[in-house]
Amino acid sequence: MGKNEQVAANGKFTDGSRGLVIYRVESVEACEALVKEDLYVAKGARRCEIFEWESV
Repeated sequence: MGKNEQVAANGKFTDGSRGLVIYRVESVEACEALVKEDLYVAKGARRCEIFEWESV
């Protein structure tokens, strides 16, 4: 699965304060690996918080 296929959704909040990326991956570790590849995060321009989410 390519990186673009792993992004289920992304966008910014309407107030411009932050954004959200929903990754479709098998584990928290897989998500962490993708986030580490994000240049904005790697350079400190953005921060990230990872939460597991389950669709019901």
